[in-house]
Amino acid sequence: MALLGIGVRPRFGDTWTFDFTDQADSNRKGFPFEIHVTLSCRSAAGMSRQQAVALAARRARQMVEPVAERFHVLRSPVTEQEINHVLGRDFPGATEEMIFNSAHVAVSVVDAVSRAAELYEESVREMSRERLDRDRVRAELTFLRDDVFCDPATARLYWITKHGNLPVPSDFHEIMRSVSQWAPGSEWVVIAQCIQKFLEQFPRQNARDLVRMLERLFRENDRTDLAQELVRVLEQA
Repeated sequence: MALLGIGVRPRFGDTWTFDFTDQADSNRKGFPFEIHVTLSCRSAAGMSRQQAVALAARRARQMVEPVAERFHVLRSPVTEQEINHVLGRDFPGATEEMIFNSAHVAVSVVDAVSRAAELYEESVREMSRERLDRDRVRAELTFLRDDVFCDPATARLYWITKHGNLPVPSDFHEIMRSVSQWAPGSEWVVIAQCIQKFLEQFPRQNARDLVRMLERLFRENDRTDLAQELVRVLEQA
């Protein structure tokens, strides 16, 4: 803490009043409070001014920092109220070197920190909204895939509930087939999982050699497009 002011050194037993300024972390690291502390105390005989200042500043930090780090930087009035409540509860107090009579704290936030904190919180809210939107869309797609398009009758009923008497699209059954083809538990998903489990038992290079055999099989059956796609995946792995 930086010492702002100190009066003429009193005789032993008289009261010292120190004013300090410092920063204290909020619950968002990088967004600190500005802290101004007024501390009234008495030091033991023979203690120098430098020693008294150091002890008073250390005591102020010990009291202020644990409270400040519980609060959001945009809630400085509440933070100030809570810190002063703790100080009022714990003072007067004493150590072997010093008697602490009272303390008062003023809490503020510089404009640049306040603006940065507001922008940060808005970005957090926006990311939260986007995450909720993605989760909602993902849940809806999973419902359509697993509960609707898995059965033609259910799919037609769902269409009616959403679109009334509008005719079913001509490619409706093709959409159903495409969606259900890769649903969990579908035929080709199970086959792909079996192949994956089979390859996992081999060292990586041996597994790649087996996949190369599949690539040659594609080429022998005039499916160079699938062979090229397989090669691309192997090169990226």
